[in-house]
Amino acid sequence: MKIHFFTVVLNGQPYIEYHKRLMEHLPMHWHWHVIEGMVQDAGLPSRYHSGGRSVDGTSEYLDMIEEGDPERITIYRKPLGKLWESACEMLNAPLGRIDEACLLWQIDPVDLWTIEQIEQVCRLFESQPSKSAAYFWCWFFIGENKVISTRYGFSADPQKQWLRVWRYLPGDHWIGDESPRLQRRGCFGSWLDVAMLDPLPHEATESVGAVFVRRAYVLREQVLLEQAYGASANLVDAWERLQ
Repeated sequence: MKIHFFTVVLNGQPYIEYHKRLMEHLPMHWHWHVIEGMVQDAGLPSRYHSGGRSVDGTSEYLDMIEEGDPERITIYRKPLGKLWESACEMLNAPLGRIDEACLLWQIDPVDLWTIEQIEQVCRLFESQPSKSAAYFWCWFFIGENKVISTRYGFSADPQKQWLRVWRYLPGDHWIGDESPRLQRRGCFGSWLDVAMLDPLPHEATESVGAVFVRRAYVLREQVLLEQAYGASANLVDAWERLQ
């Protein structure tokens, strides 16, 4: 089973460095596509980016690993000073280079998986060829030692969280602005949502131990960036009280 991982990132340190170390130990063929930058309507203050690129060392790290492993790592960027038009444009950037059937696996910089989890998910797809996508639960960290333990609420809405893997076929592409969906050409020119065809539910992936760790609100810098994106004017104060 071949895997094409993809990551959208702006200021992904320190977690962005975890993933390549993990992938190097995977037994299957893989390629990592990293799309760096920000979209035009993000509205981030200039202190969070330089010409639309990271300012925390992420850009330099990505340059280094692509130079060291160009056969398996590809970085996608706009020219310096240019911004991506939309999240959909960012997601579609790598698809022209993927000319084989594979698993298309989204890894956010803060999503931490294990080798065993990735292997188990591959086995699920291999044993069930009709399955088109997979949903997962995650351990959502909101502090260094604080994790959300309840489900069916914040960070654990099974109606939309967490769709992370799709069975990709050449010609599939992303459609939509707010929440892009991977689409496939169907009969009579219609488009089908790949994730809705025959997905693996949360229970199936949890049964093989595939519950990943998401360290989204662990560092104060992460919360500051989220507040800058417009999540909440008092997000940092609330997070500090929570700690």
